[in-house]
Order: sequence, then C-alpha cells, then structure tokens
Amino acid sequence: MLGYNDRKDLDLIFTIGTRSTRKAIENISSIPIVFTGVTDPVNAGILSNWKSSGRNLTGIGTPSYITMGIKMLFENLDDPSTLGMIYLEGSPSHEGGIQQVQAFAKEAGFNFVYKGFPLRDTEGKKKSDDEVRKSIRACLEYVLPKVKLFFVQPSQSFSQHFDIFKEEFVKYQTFSAGDPMYIKQGIIMGIGRDIHEFGKQSAQYAIEILNGVPPSDLPMDTGEQFLIEFNLKAAELVNFAPPIMLLAATDIIHKNIETVSDSSDE
Repeated sequence: MLGYNDRKDLDLIFTIGTRSTRKAIENISSIPIVFTGVTDPVNAGILSNWKSSGRNLTGIGTPSYITMGIKMLFENLDDPSTLGMIYLEGSPSHEGGIQQVQAFAKEAGFNFVYKGFPLRDTEGKKKSDDEVRKSIRACLEYVLPKVKLFFVQPSQSFSQHFDIFKEEFVKYQTFSAGDPMYIKQGIIMGIGRDIHEFGKQSAQYAIEILNGVPPSDLPMDTGEQFLIEFNLKAAELVNFAPPIMLLAATDIIHKNIETVSDSSDE
C-alpha cells in the first residue's frame, strides 16, 4: 500500500478484515477508508473511539462480535455449561475475543476453558506449517476433553489447518460452532455477520463520504444483522441430532463438508 497517498485516481478505499484495515491505516492518511469485517477494532488498534476516529477512517463493526455469537449459540442449545476456545497469542482480535468471553462467562455462570499459542517464535520468526499444526492439535487436546461446546474465532491460520479441528471434534464428539467461514469445512453451527447487510451499511457510508462528508464525522456504525448456518454432515459426524426448533431458527442449511485451503493469515 506504499504510495497510495500519492494516488489521484482513488476517492475511497474499502477494506475487509483486521489485517487489511490495519495495513491501510498504517500507510494511507489522505484517502478516506471504510472498513467492515473487523472482529475487534479497538483491541486491534484500528480506533479508540466509536464516536469518531478523528482521522480518514470509519466503518461497520460489532463491539462484542464473539460474545454475540456465543449468546446466540446458547439460546439454541439446552446445556451451555462449558465452552472451549483456542486462540492466537499476540493477535489483538483473538485476545480481545478471549477477554469478551471471560467477562461473559463470569456474568452467565458457565465454565470457560481456553488455551493459546503464538504464530511466531521467541525471535519473531514465523513458525512452519508443521509447528502450527502441532500447536493447534496440542491446544485442542487440552481444551476439548473439558468442554461440551467449542467456539472457533475467525483466523486464516485456523482455516488453513481446519482438518485438525475436524479430526479432534470427531474424536471427542464435541459440538462445534463459530464464524461462518468454517461452516463448509466442518463446524456444526456457523454464527456471524450477515455480510450482505454489513456491506449495505458500508456502502451507505461510502456514498456519504463521496458526497463530501468527512469520515471522522461518521461514527462507527454497529452492525447487528447476524445469520445462523448449520452443517448436517458435521452434526452427523459427532452424533448430534439437531432439534426441529434449532433447524427452524437456521437461515442456511449445508449438507456436506468441503476441503478449503488458504495459505494467508489474518
């Protein structure tokens, strides 16, 4: 993104996700930026004030994205007594998500088990795929025997190695839920943003900016349109028979599991 500040042919930049938004704000100060798909913009260092960024930035986000998903999960299941998660140490969005769930667990009275690992070694060198896979498996082996439900945060590293998650869910017969990015890879229940509705909200902000409104005058909008997706094959693999009421509350039903590979990271 170096050199973008000198571009005269760009009136606005639209970013999706934590990584691309952080790169944009680090390198671009003269072009308006509208973001969406950022799990925790405050912990990610993207903004400090939801009322105004004070700069060339605004967007659509959900301050308690992970907690909202877990609340929707609990509303549709009978026994939410224990919940597990793993996370990437050093990831602002992942660590922010863990903090959200810790607070919610204390409030709601369920047992929360979690474990994390870094993607880089002590010298700052990125770990190999084999090392990442071993770390994912070790964390899952620690958490899954202790919980009934497991929630997966968004991460391209997790998506790239999701075959390990699927193997461990089957091994421990665990009900899995999380961001819908994993629904075709093998989680049972995907709970997350309605990307079409979030996109419409972002487009409205883009129109206002192109009509002359400074981004700093537009408060960060709270996207609250969520969808529930369900994967019948993933449920079958852990012997979970979905109640009719759960299927009735589902927006999209998937019948199969696909193999998805992505070497990038969030």
